[in-house]
Amino acid sequence: MSCSDNIFKLYAGEITTKRVTVIEPKDKVTDPDVPVDLTGSEVVITCKEDTAQSNAEAVVQASQTSHADGTNGITDIDFDLTNVVSRIKNEGALLVCDVWIIDSAGKRLPQGTFEGEVMASPNKVAGVIDTEDPTISADDGILTVNGDIDTQGGITATGTITSTGDITTSGDVDAVNVAASGTISSGGDISTDGSVTATGDVTASGDVSGFTLTASGSVVSQGDITASGDIYGDNVTATGNVTVDGDISTDGAIDASYVSLNEQSSDPSLAGAGKTAIWQSDGTGAGDDGDIMAKVYDSAGNSVTRTLIDYDSGSDSGYEFTGGFVDRTTGQSGANDLGSNTQYTAAMASSSAWYRFGFSAARQAANDVAYFPTSSFDSFDQTKGLFGGAHMPEGIENLVDYSFDDSGQSGSYSDAVTSGSLQYNAATGSYDLTGCNVGDLVKVRFSFNAVPQVANSTLEVGLIFMTRDEYDAPTFTFALTTQPIFFGTGSQGVAYLNRVEMSAYIASDEDRNARLLPAIRCNNEILIQPLTTLISIIR
Repeated sequence: MSCSDNIFKLYAGEITTKRVTVIEPKDKVTDPDVPVDLTGSEVVITCKEDTAQSNAEAVVQASQTSHADGTNGITDIDFDLTNVVSRIKNEGALLVCDVWIIDSAGKRLPQGTFEGEVMASPNKVAGVIDTEDPTISADDGILTVNGDIDTQGGITATGTITSTGDITTSGDVDAVNVAASGTISSGGDISTDGSVTATGDVTASGDVSGFTLTASGSVVSQGDITASGDIYGDNVTATGNVTVDGDISTDGAIDASYVSLNEQSSDPSLAGAGKTAIWQSDGTGAGDDGDIMAKVYDSAGNSVTRTLIDYDSGSDSGYEFTGGFVDRTTGQSGANDLGSNTQYTAAMASSSAWYRFGFSAARQAANDVAYFPTSSFDSFDQTKGLFGGAHMPEGIENLVDYSFDDSGQSGSYSDAVTSGSLQYNAATGSYDLTGCNVGDLVKVRFSFNAVPQVANSTLEVGLIFMTRDEYDAPTFTFALTTQPIFFGTGSQGVAYLNRVEMSAYIASDEDRNARLLPAIRCNNEILIQPLTTLISIIR
């Protein structure tokens, strides 16, 4: 006696109805197989892991007394595998199945034996999957375990992998969704088109990727962490990239090589107080396109939004400091106030000419010698000034051009002007505003010693400012002056230290392309010792 139709591929964890045809094997040539008449009989099928087990130890035992077509040996039997507690070691457990018939008189007819199978996929397994085989695979759909999944290979399903315990593998976890009431740990990659969810930690020696990654513990990857949705965890840690199109929510730390932000078309909204959001604006919500924004909620739930990085203007204000004047041949920048006398003559006073103090790369190298440790600076280039460019605003390479010289060119700034209402001497170099942004404020401090040669002298200090267009042609040249300094009776021959501040705004690209130098003029002869200048960009 046996059964046909290859019916005994049973899926653990469900109640399923299988159609059974009971036949009486005969000699195929002279006496063909015929179905057993089941009318008035009970069909009993018992599936065991091996023949030594008793019926009480069977994986499942099912019976049926009412048959779909008893005359032709056909009956439908319900197999209930929802409470199977046997240990399923592989995709399927090979079972020994006994079938017998009890007739209407209660007589048990001779039994037949055949092999069947209980599959771990596509539905449910009650207990633990524990294997050293390469892969636990649920190619047909869902793999659900009411215990732990522990394998030295990988775990693969075209549907969902769910465990009420832990999921641990030395291989890859690959499924539409992965969920565990415990931890998810992979020695390879964790990859899903859906979600990865665990009440413990999600850990991979490879990459973790999915639509949503959720862990009541930590999300940890030795590779990349990628989510098309959200990432939730006590900590989010990756030695590679953390990429998310949604939110990263954690009460712990986000530890990665860097965090990549995607532009947002609206300001993020945070639930609850004491939260901070940082995002890149596309200009639709708060901030301009490319700005890095922060929205901070206090403990009462009140919020403020600030621009952390202005894409157009760079970030912080900054400055540079130098004593690299052509006319300073003594002393050290910032270390002392010793200077070299420069003669402002009576002839200059008579023509109301300005004396400009130019820059020199040679004098800059000689005068700008750091008197402080420089090893702590991230970058330090002494050719930029005394502070080596360490304190300049972001995006600006230089604030002083020590070698600028356009002598002999049309509209030259370096050449002298000896006629008209604005006269000045020849001078090389210039403050450099080309790296600034429109809207920046420029402040220049000019430090010098003044030695009046005549009592009751009035000294003017200013910037000789020449704006230039995009073709480098001069547009306007003028003196930006400050409050005059008066040296009265008894001042003759006395050295006075002056630190004069001047300012200019950058209102257009012509201002950014301007040339400018500090200058003085006086109504009498005077000696000037140029010392240092501090140029600051205020944002």
